[in-house]
Amino acid sequence: ATALGYFVQGATKFGGYEYCKRKTLGALREAGDAGEAIARNFQLPIMIGSAACAEIVASAALCPLEVLKLRMQTTPALANLGLRKATVEVIKADGVASLFKGFVPIAMRQVPYTACKLVTFELVACALLAPIP
Repeated sequence: ATALGYFVQGATKFGGYEYCKRKTLGALREAGDAGEAIARNFQLPIMIGSAACAEIVASAALCPLEVLKLRMQTTPALANLGLRKATVEVIKADGVASLFKGFVPIAMRQVPYTACKLVTFELVACALLAPIP
């Protein structure tokens, strides 16, 4: 559950960030000179917002697997079933909503971290790859 959860979260986070950032900046640039100016002047807030949006979706993808991991760690009978059967048992017993009980704490931890990480990485990469005058 842990490996699958963080794989899904990572793919969603990185892909979602690039998608949101490029769609937003592209739409602004297509709007003409005014949009280009907004894209240039607000690039950092757009990057931070894109990272935050992507991480919210990624946290929603991670949350059920984190809940299942914890349930399997604390309930040996569930651990013996394996991930797929344990998922079915948890949903039967507690409903689908139980898989998202930890969403708010996960998102509150992950969103600021991801926004800082992705934006910092991109800014450092751009600075290192910039041509030397």
